[in-house]
Amino acid sequence: MSAWDDDRAVLTLVAAEAAVTLAMAGDWDAAGAAYRRAVAAHAEAPNPRVTAHTMREFARLTMTARGAEDGLEAALAHLADADRVGAALPADAGDHQRWYEQGSTHYRRGRVLAEAERFAEALAELEAAVAAHERVGEEGEAPRAEAVRVAGLVEGDGLGRHAAAEARLTVAAARCDRAGLAEAARVLRATAESLAARAPAAG
Repeated sequence: MSAWDDDRAVLTLVAAEAAVTLAMAGDWDAAGAAYRRAVAAHAEAPNPRVTAHTMREFARLTMTARGAEDGLEAALAHLADADRVGAALPADAGDHQRWYEQGSTHYRRGRVLAEAERFAEALAELEAAVAAHERVGEEGEAPRAEAVRVAGLVEGDGLGRHAAAEARLTVAAARCDRAGLAEAARVLRATAESLAARAPAAG
């Protein structure tokens, strides 16, 4: 990569970081302008990891600022943009980055859909995130565990399938034990116990 390409890649990074910072501050007009600059800069000097992350953050922040009723379509549009960035990863990016980006976008879409109470769709996205992170390998275990945690909450609290959700979380906790992720295992077990406490009494 030439020095000029390096400079343009830095511009993509700076615009992306500015967009997220402005959105977090609630300055959405300036954030939108910075977001458009980041997308344009990415077209000139691709930086897929940074650009897709920015798009996912915009989806999250849009839901926080506008809520499900007003923000859902815009959030999903940002995630569709992230899908396109991931699909356009260069051939030398490697499967690791490709699956990681896919898993991260599926995860965020699952969270967005859950906030909109579209629980069945949310669960499907979270399960897709789990499957993608499994393909990353060892480095995918932590984000996989987080996707399972949210999937358990969606399945239990959202869809009312408490027993299946608790089983999902228990199996995932054991997997984290084997992977040496003690904190993730603890969180998954605590989530399963919390679901069990909220489950309607039998009979």
